[in-house]
This record gives sequence, C-alpha cells and structure tokens, in this order.
Amino acid sequence: MMIFSAGRMIVCCAIVAVTTDTGIKLYARSETSIAQIPSRDRTLIAVECAGAGPNLVIVHGGTGDRTRWKPLFPFFASHFTVCAMDRRGRGASGDSADYSLQKAAEDVAAVVDSRPGTVFVLGHSIGGVCALEAAFLTDKISKLVLYEPPLRDRNHAAVATKMENMIRAGGERASPGDFSTRDRDDFAE
Repeated sequence: MMIFSAGRMIVCCAIVAVTTDTGIKLYARSETSIAQIPSRDRTLIAVECAGAGPNLVIVHGGTGDRTRWKPLFPFFASHFTVCAMDRRGRGASGDSADYSLQKAAEDVAAVVDSRPGTVFVLGHSIGGVCALEAAFLTDKISKLVLYEPPLRDRNHAAVATKMENMIRAGGERASPGDFSTRDRDDFAE
C-alpha cells in the first residue's frame, strides 16, 4: 500500500491480489482518500473514500474500525463513491468523555452531510442503529441498509403498512422523517 499526504487529506492506493497455483493475479485496484469530518460537538470523525458514482457510507459495528470494510472497496468503487467511517473513539476518529447513541448518530449524520448529493448508508451491527438514528437527523439519506442491527424483535406491521402505502401512493423516496417519533421508538431496544 502506498500512502501520500496532502495536508489533512491522505491518499492511499491499495491493490487486491489473489494467489493462485500459477502465481499472483491482480484482481482490483482502488485509490482512497481519508478525511476528518467535524461532528456536531467538533469531534473529528475519520472517513475513507474511494471510487466514483452515488455515495455509499458504511458504518462499522461494535468492534474494529473502517478497515474491516476496505477489502470490499474495489468492488463497491466501480459503482459508488464508497466511504467507510471510523465511529467515535475507534480507528482514526476522535473521542469524547460523554459517549451516547445521540452523539454516534450525529457523527454519522455529519459524514453523510459532508458528501455531495444524496447518500446510501449501510450500517452493520451497532453501526446500523447509529445509521438508523442518523436518518432522523438528516434528509440526505436516500437508502438505508441495516445489517444485523441489535434491535428488539417486535411486530413492526404498522410501520411496514405505512411504508407500503406511501410507496403505492408514489412516495418511493419516503424519508425517515415521514415517520413519527413513536414509530422510531418501535425500533429501539
């Protein structure tokens, strides 16, 4: 991996290779850049991006950091501008003494708001909960994927029915703000 520094921005080149019986085969290449985005409380949140196209922000789970998603960058980067962030207190992001889910959601919203245009967000595990909460803080999230979020297993029929009705009425792009706080609480633990 090569790393170039340009002020507060770091650019990395990563080459993914596969070892075969006949040697090493180049599989994909992705150039990345790392930026520090200030959250609402001014804590700096690290985000690494690669590729071109619609924005995809990935929020990692409880352990690890953004580097867990880097092996997938070459695959996403051919279709998206893929950005993996370090959650507060992880990887290259700053930390604060008073951690809360609200601050974690504000961090995700800050990263989303730093991207041009609308953003797809993929949240894994507790990162999914942070992403879900961030969707109530910004209107720039156009798609939200929650992968293994630690949410209470409850009957969400009312929320699902409301979403289906909005889609049928032509509201395919319904935002999370279209749901009340009571609906949001249905997802929380």
